[in-house]
Amino acid sequence: MFAGKGFTDSIASIIASLNGVLYKGTIDCSANPNYPAADAGHMYVVSVAGKIGGASGTDVVAGDSMICNTDGTAAGDEATVGTKWNIFEKNITVQPVTQGGTGIATITDHSVMVGSGTGAVTPISVGATGEILCGSTGADPAFSATPSGLTSLGVTTLKADHIQENTGSHGVVIDNNVEVGSAAAGKNETIYATRTPIFTFDEANINEDDATWTMTGTGPLVHVTGNATTVTLTTTEAIEVGRTYKVTIAGTGGGATASYSLGGVSGTTIAASGTIAISDYITAANTGALIITPSSTCTVSITSIAIEKLPDATGDLTVEGNLNVKSPATFNGGISIGHSPWIMKQLRDATYGTNNLNISNGTYSVGLQIGSDGTLSIRNAAGNEFGKLSINGINAYSAISILTDTAASSLLTLGASYDVKLYRDAANILAMRNTTSQQTIRVYNTADAAGTFTNYERLSITGVQGASVNITAETAGTGGDNLDVVITPAGTGAVKPGEGFGFARATPVTHAATEAATAATLYGTTHLVSGAYTVTLPAVAVGMHGRFYATTAAVFSVDCNGADHFVLSGTALTAGYKVTSDGSVGAMFEWECTAANTITIYFSNVTFIDGGA
Repeated sequence: MFAGKGFTDSIASIIASLNGVLYKGTIDCSANPNYPAADAGHMYVVSVAGKIGGASGTDVVAGDSMICNTDGTAAGDEATVGTKWNIFEKNITVQPVTQGGTGIATITDHSVMVGSGTGAVTPISVGATGEILCGSTGADPAFSATPSGLTSLGVTTLKADHIQENTGSHGVVIDNNVEVGSAAAGKNETIYATRTPIFTFDEANINEDDATWTMTGTGPLVHVTGNATTVTLTTTEAIEVGRTYKVTIAGTGGGATASYSLGGVSGTTIAASGTIAISDYITAANTGALIITPSSTCTVSITSIAIEKLPDATGDLTVEGNLNVKSPATFNGGISIGHSPWIMKQLRDATYGTNNLNISNGTYSVGLQIGSDGTLSIRNAAGNEFGKLSINGINAYSAISILTDTAASSLLTLGASYDVKLYRDAANILAMRNTTSQQTIRVYNTADAAGTFTNYERLSITGVQGASVNITAETAGTGGDNLDVVITPAGTGAVKPGEGFGFARATPVTHAATEAATAATLYGTTHLVSGAYTVTLPAVAVGMHGRFYATTAAVFSVDCNGADHFVLSGTALTAGYKVTSDGSVGAMFEWECTAANTITIYFSNVTFIDGGA
């Protein structure tokens, strides 16, 4: 007696509905495969150790088993279907670190465990009474009774002699002279500020697009070669002008260099190869975020970025007496002396000799002076040179400051109110801008005494916000009444006005469905077609013109009124027939009604065809 296929299928269906365990075979996990497609109760046994669920899946060893817990589960990785599987370990002896264990079977009594990445932890030898655990760069820490750096401290003796506890605003008080190191063995001192982290290195805080830059979760952040697109980091609080920040960047360079800036100030160049270990202190010149700008061939891989704010009132050094520095001093964050740029303390020698830096509000009324030979001097009114910048005898009679702006742009500011500002917008690009204040550039044919503006001829370059940019000939007083504006090309060159010359540009019209265009939109308007649609023209009139442009990769058509016809590649189509694109994104043609009922396509960037009726 033989059972038919229908009977066996029914039996299989009944077994499946019971969700019983059904052995399906073995899985080799050495290549980190995805979970297979399965129903609830399907069971697989691991034949070779590895990961199941892809490279980010679960560690398994030979003999472990896995059972699907949901009917109709599709094949996939840990992130998509991992919750639909239960994994059972065959032998649980030593739990690896990657699964929350230590990786070792026994731990010595009273020992300290030290991490080793994903490897087993390392127990440190038990310390003796009085020993302390001391770090060692690049190695495991160790217990020591005489740790390096503290062997000559003698805390008990120093406290009894000259170090006292203080219950006021200071931690300790030292009531005698202090020397650090010796002539034979110099030492360094560091005063730390309480730094506040304001950035978390995570994909959510970086505007990478997974095309020009890639990043998943906590990194790494990798630049894709072939572009110079920047990435911007989002901090937990706004960057403050004048605030100092510590920026730490780690990773591996590749291909070519990259640069970065914070608050408009450039940091250390990100190397083209090798280990990246940048630690910069940057004082922000504006509120700009941290921006990374790569070279087009850069393939840098950044594994971490930290931005820490240095707050006020910590990390400060207060000296009531003189500060004597025997070697040149470096101020990475700049230097501020006094509360006003013109009211400063005096830095000079006793004889007020030449080649000195003098910053003063004293007898000599010097705002800033370098040397006595006129190399650089900015003085206050008492010195009769207030606002004068003198560089090797070349004078500019306005207050001039040179700072840095966004993207490391140089800034030159003119005028007592700092309203004329010249910027370096980018490489080889000079700009004059002052937020929303309209700017004007004047070039004179002739002018009378500076500042009177009574008699002149000049060219003015300005504009009207939201309306126009203007090139204007201006005249007054004895200036000529009629001035031409002449544009002269060289050799066989020509003056070539751009599109829209002589009339205003029309706002583009978007077609997101098959529909008719209106006559009012057929005078110089660009029509953007966003899909596989047909746009029908009304009856055309001489003078109508414009263009049609595909914003997506879809075949679109333009139909005409039954009495009108297209002229395509010099050939007149049948009246009422349409023209059709090749389906490529960016497909475009320009047209004009040159005669009654005639629509001439005089330019297209792809092949358009007769689309018929």
